[in-house]
Amino acid sequence: MVTEPAAVSHGLTRHTARTVVDIDVLDRQLEEIRRNGFSASFEERDLGAASISAPVFGSSGELVAAVGIGAPTQRLTAADVGQLAPLVIEAGEEASRRLGYRPGIRPRTGDSS
Repeated sequence: MVTEPAAVSHGLTRHTARTVVDIDVLDRQLEEIRRNGFSASFEERDLGAASISAPVFGSSGELVAAVGIGAPTQRLTAADVGQLAPLVIEAGEEASRRLGYRPGIRPRTGDSS
């Protein structure tokens, strides 16, 4: 299992019919998000809401933020992801560079060993 236990220690809460509440499905989605460099969500949290997001990394390689776009599902659809995701990824990469991140930096884990 990839997901940190603390992230789901109280279970996953269903907000809409599209909310992922199965930890195995979530793990598969997280692997795909890491591979693709972005996440797209359509009505998973709120009905009628869609978003595309990408990570922002700090100088030590740690995840520090995310950048994204959000819109009503009437204006942002799955058909838009191919065109917009590269722009969101580019914004995340630029923000990461400005924070001192360089690709290949391994994130600090917090232990000193």
